[in-house]
Amino acid sequence: CEDYKVAIRNIRRDSNEMLKELQKEGDISEDDSFKAQKQVQEATDEKIKRLDEIFAKKEKEILEV
Repeated sequence: CEDYKVAIRNIRRDSNEMLKELQKEGDISEDDSFKAQKQVQEATDEKIKRLDEIFAKKEKEILEV
């Protein structure tokens, strides 16, 4: 489970770096960059939460056997 969380966080980091680079190059505004980074964080939180739910369900299954 932790490996998947790390992978999700790495995607977040790469996405945020790309957004910052786009802002630096003038392709997007600071506001757009901030909004996009917020969306990336929300997606990250959602995926981590879903991963935790799946892990808890699987752990419960295993402990029942």
